[in-house]
Amino acid sequence: MINSLIDFLQNSPTAYHASENVKELLLSRGFHELKETEDWDIQAGGKYFVLRGGSAVIAFTVGDMDEFAYKIAASHMDSPALKLKENPLSKS
Repeated sequence: MINSLIDFLQNSPTAYHASENVKELLLSRGFHELKETEDWDIQAGGKYFVLRGGSAVIAFTVGDMDEFAYKIAASHMDSPALKLKENPLSKS
């Protein structure tokens, strides 16, 4: 799993790259892309995502429509680069 994270970070130098990589991952996992400007046909058991501005991804799954069950995953991707603090012992 750590190798997958390292690969993702190496292939995601910007939020735009990260969003595109997340999009490809979601598509490979059976999610369907929805467009903000179009009507959505949401189905029970469906898996969907929306891209916004090229740097934001909102993904969600829909459960039983009779019980209004859903799951949403969200992430902050404006800076996917992990950085080490030069001097972690200093107090600043």
